[in-house]
Amino acid sequence: VSMSTITIGVDLAKSVFSVCEVDGSGRVLRRQDLRRDAFSVWLAQVPAGTVVASPRTDRIRRLVVESGAARLDRWLDYERDIRADYEHAFGEPPGALIGIAVMTDSDNTGTRTHAWYGPVRLLPTLAKR
Repeated sequence: VSMSTITIGVDLAKSVFSVCEVDGSGRVLRRQDLRRDAFSVWLAQVPAGTVVASPRTDRIRRLVVESGAARLDRWLDYERDIRADYEHAFGEPPGALIGIAVMTDSDNTGTRTHAWYGPVRLLPTLAKR
């Protein structure tokens, strides 16, 4: 995976996952159909920092924070600048924050996963000088 923004379409009825990499203007750069087992392998190597756009609406974007198996089975801490993450995902500054979602998702890969979430703290950022 080479682009920072991708759109993933899923056809569960046929167990085929259609993956399209698109650039910021919506131009399709690469299209690939993957069987369920190959999709799991492909998804595990999507690099951190990749934005995954929803195939259903342009109002939902997911940001890959961690990818691959190198740090499985251990507690991980993350510190994020959610304003910068939003600007990276949507290409514009956010409005007022009304909610956040933290998720671990494996339903489309047909696998199981376990995740534990610790405290989520929202802190003000220091003014940039």
